Amino acid sequence: MATENGCLLPEDVIIEILSLLPVKTLLQFKCVCKSCLDQGYTLADNFCYTNVDGVSYWRASHGVHRNVILSFNMATEAFQEIQEPDYDKPAHSTLILYHDSIAFSTVHDIEKFLDIWVLNEGCWIRQFKSRPLLEVQNPVAHWKNGNVILDCETDQLMLYDTNKQELKDLRFKGTGVCHEILVYRESLVSIKDGIGCRQHEEHLLEHS
Repeated sequence: MATENGCLLPEDVIIEILSLLPVKTLLQFKCVCKSCLDQGYTLADNFCYTNVDGVSYWRASHGVHRNVILSFNMATEAFQEIQEPDYDKPAHSTLILYHDSIAFSTVHDIEKFLDIWVLNEGCWIRQFKSRPLLEVQNPVAHWKNGNVILDCETDQLMLYDTNKQELKDLRFKGTGVCHEILVYRESLVSIKDGIGCRQHEEHLLEHS
């Protein structure tokens, strides 16, 4: 389950999601994926995807120089195209979860400020804009309580507190750009017709 660029979801995440689905839904996925590609969508060659409340979101392109966000609702089995927010460019950007909502986070390439846009009832609302953060180049993930993890030009990870507007060195240095940090949260998703949910409950009972 990969895009033409070879990037979609980690294998363990794919297995976990598909294990909850009935055969009928899996066959529908095959048709939907082909339909999606036939319509000219290409998923971004990066790690920009996330999931909230049973809806998965990916960054994608459609046509020439047209970047969008694709969402897939596991309950209704429906795809939706969402326009990106009108953020200041040039900037590094990514999708994150921010206070349990889907958010679009950017770091301006020149002025180095952090922007966080939250999707609310189909509209992007700028939730936060920081002061200039020198050496910061890429938003990676939202941790908790307004803390955002950022990647620096020095290959260090920094923790930025949006409430106190303070930057803290996590004392973790890599050997290149940090593409993603996975923040795990347990959740139960009601799959269409409730079949997947019942299968998950039976699995839990067998191992309790």
